[in-house]
Amino acid sequence: MRRASVALTTMAKRAYGKGTIYRRGNVWWIQYFRKGKLYSASSKSRDKAEAQRLLHQRLGEIATDRFQGLASRGITISQLCDLVIEDYKFKKRRTVKDVEWRPEKHLRGR
Repeated sequence: MRRASVALTTMAKRAYGKGTIYRRGNVWWIQYFRKGKLYSASSKSRDKAEAQRLLHQRLGEIATDRFQGLASRGITISQLCDLVIEDYKFKKRRTVKDVEWRPEKHLRGR
């Protein structure tokens, strides 16, 4: 019995360690590893070439040890408390002293 030779066409895989590009909705995202940690970031573009350029830029930063990680956009509770206190002082509220005391007692005193 003879088998017919079948030519399989497969998509070319990216080399190990070169990251990936994928689409979520209409926007292209990049994904890569650094020191065993997975990073994902939006290219904020609908253009695949732009996402490819961003991925190459990030991989270059990692290779030259210039990559600092993705910036955290977090804000701390202490910063929020300070903003509330500033707001109370600006609006000249009568309960400013109470608002100043509570974070010191319950949050910052520990």
